[in-house]
Amino acid sequence: MQLEDYETAAATFTAYIKDGRAASGAESIVESVAEPVETEAAEVSNLGAYYYRAVCEGAIGNLENALADYTVCIDNGYELTQSYYQRAQIYAALGDTENQNKDLAESLKYSE
Repeated sequence: MQLEDYETAAATFTAYIKDGRAASGAESIVESVAEPVETEAAEVSNLGAYYYRAVCEGAIGNLENALADYTVCIDNGYELTQSYYQRAQIYAALGDTENQNKDLAESLKYSE
């Protein structure tokens, strides 16, 4: 995948968030530029735009932006297993093992 693909997808999700539009078709946008993300069937809402924008931001190295978007998802109860797990990966990339371990534990808790 090329960096521009992730940047374009991140910009698309930003537009969804700003416009208050639902992120319908979000999975197909991300799958076209990233590795498939396994998620449970969920009601598509703007939280989906935050989640998939976080995926793209993480892929292009905008770790602080990804961290913020995963936190929005977690704070609103969206895709908790995956959101905690993905945020743990961002913490790992930032060298924050304490928060990484906390998020991994939370991810396991919600996976049961």
